[in-house]
Amino acid sequence: MSFVLLPAELLIEIFTYLDCVGLKSIRLVCRLFAETSSPTLFERVLVAPRYKALGAFQTISQHPTYQRYVKELIYDGSVYDKGLATNEPVYMGHLERDVASAYRLDSWGRRSRFKKYQQLYNEQEDIRASGILFHTLVRALEVMPNVHSIVYSPGPRNVPIESKDLKDILPRGDPHFTRPNASIEDYASYIERVQHGFHVLIGALGSIKYPGIRSFRVDVPTPNSSLRGTELTDYVFAIPGNQLSAGIHVFSHLQFLTLQIKLIAAGDHMTSDVTVNFVTLRALLRHARQVENVSIYLREWNLDPRRMYGAWFNPDSSIIPIALGSPTWPRLRSLRLGGMHAYAGEVSRLISRHGQTLVELEFAFFSLTSGLWVDIVRTVLQSIRIEKFQLLHVNESMIGNTAFRNMSIDERNDWTYSGIMILNSYGSREFLPTAGSRSVYTHPSDLFLD
Repeated sequence: MSFVLLPAELLIEIFTYLDCVGLKSIRLVCRLFAETSSPTLFERVLVAPRYKALGAFQTISQHPTYQRYVKELIYDGSVYDKGLATNEPVYMGHLERDVASAYRLDSWGRRSRFKKYQQLYNEQEDIRASGILFHTLVRALEVMPNVHSIVYSPGPRNVPIESKDLKDILPRGDPHFTRPNASIEDYASYIERVQHGFHVLIGALGSIKYPGIRSFRVDVPTPNSSLRGTELTDYVFAIPGNQLSAGIHVFSHLQFLTLQIKLIAAGDHMTSDVTVNFVTLRALLRHARQVENVSIYLREWNLDPRRMYGAWFNPDSSIIPIALGSPTWPRLRSLRLGGMHAYAGEVSRLISRHGQTLVELEFAFFSLTSGLWVDIVRTVLQSIRIEKFQLLHVNESMIGNTAFRNMSIDERNDWTYSGIMILNSYGSREFLPTAGSRSVYTHPSDLFLD
């Protein structure tokens, strides 16, 4: 049968299996293929504070047909760095780093690429200061009725029209510029740039009371990649009080929420900011009454809580009331928490509050500062609704009479649990350790630890 005889709905479904390159090629075959491949090609669009990227986004939003195909906005959060854009020797110095080996050129090429980086940085700052990004997003959302998902990407992501401009220059984002000697003012300026996109996204959606957003996801950098982009940090939740209503509007309609939050501190005088920033996050989570799937991970996990978040939180206490508060999500079905430390009792209460709806549960890179994981496992096994349960690299702060933080690396790894709940041959549920992991049922006192 000829492809042209297939129903349009079937052609659209077939074309969903093609990548962007394939879709662009297939559109050139005939008018029918152009029309039936477009819904997939324009289903996801990139938004970024760069003139060419914004121009491409604006073109799609103004097209009378393509604007209806857009279902997901991907915001590229990566930013050009002031330290590289305003200091040519620093820029050149970064070309010598291993991470930048792909961007090394002869002396003439280096100079021209620095100038291009500088130009793009100035464009970025002009867009940020002028409000162009906000107004472009608002106008686009007003004519895009089917957007239901927002993705905040650390980037760097580019649209094809930018490929020539961005060739050979250092990419946006960290870790290409470190600030060991930066002043507080420099860091504050950096914070303002990296949180700008998040605030604009939330502000644009809230300003027009956009009703359709059901999913908000924050991505993490690609593993083992030098292109780390600019990760979302706790500072994005430093939302001014007069803009909080916009965030509440967005979060109150969500069904799917995935937050990957990197904790940072801007010097010794600002370490308390992390706690302050979480005040807003707690308010947003409290209003997410429609949410069904929640995944919240704090980045920069370390097996020793004192080395992980010791600058901000008491490592012997709990992060949960600070970061999450005491939320109750009436429709919650799936919960994944990671990169935290907490009291076992708080974790158990969190599970119990959602016992009537929760069916999937995961804790990853999670430390109990009191209590035992085996008690939480037993709580889950007694639940009649939870169908999937997993522990991934979790531990307890005390192993018998020995503090986990005082153990050797090998001992810490030995007392780090991973496991999964299964249905055994008798039809009963049981919790089994994954290969190489100690069972949570092991009693520390049997090991005669000092």
